Amino acid sequence: KPDVFVALTKAEEKWANHFAPEVKKTLIPNGVDLSRFNPKVDPKKIGLFRPIVVCAAALDSYKRVDLTIKAVAKSQKLSLLLLGDGESRGSIDSLGKRLLGQRYLRLLVPHHEIARYYRVASVFTLVSKTEAFGTSYIEAMACNLPIVATFDSSRQEIIGDAGILTNPEDIDQYAKDLMIAAFTDYKNRPYNQALKFSWNKIAQKYEEVIANLLKRK
Repeated sequence: KPDVFVALTKAEEKWANHFAPEVKKTLIPNGVDLSRFNPKVDPKKIGLFRPIVVCAAALDSYKRVDLTIKAVAKSQKLSLLLLGDGESRGSIDSLGKRLLGQRYLRLLVPHHEIARYYRVASVFTLVSKTEAFGTSYIEAMACNLPIVATFDSSRQEIIGDAGILTNPEDIDQYAKDLMIAAFTDYKNRPYNQALKFSWNKIAQKYEEVIANLLKRK
């Protein structure tokens, strides 16, 4: 039983209250480094037809990248840039090449380079079953990308009006939502949403929590 439990989302705070109501809670989301992730980052040149959907994920069944490939294939106008690796790489690459052909590219890139790959895309998507937080969402939004993600309360809280929450198991609807996000002018809504998660603001919240704990000691 800690002195304080830091919840990343309201849903996580509610979960913690259920299991340990006597423990003090505070809500502090993960943060994004806006000096590294922002709309001014120089885009990477890659050989994919535009518009491009980008997905950054570990390649395991939990992340449901196969649903993303099927939805992009339905769109017929979109390409998929997949950033990640994992035990399912063989089946994922096979599916991507079979359904998308030259509209599919998977790369493994260092994290300090990932913003440049986000900047070539028109929309970011990750439709994992659940996410404790999903830092990749705020990093993509900081690059001013709209998001298409699984509908749940945590992602609704993180993404706000900077994208579309969908049911990825409905491939037709998922494909339509990717198209809508890719061809909608979100102006600066994604970036403005990401500003709420600036590490400067998040660090200040942690500083306050730590200072209060030290006073109690």
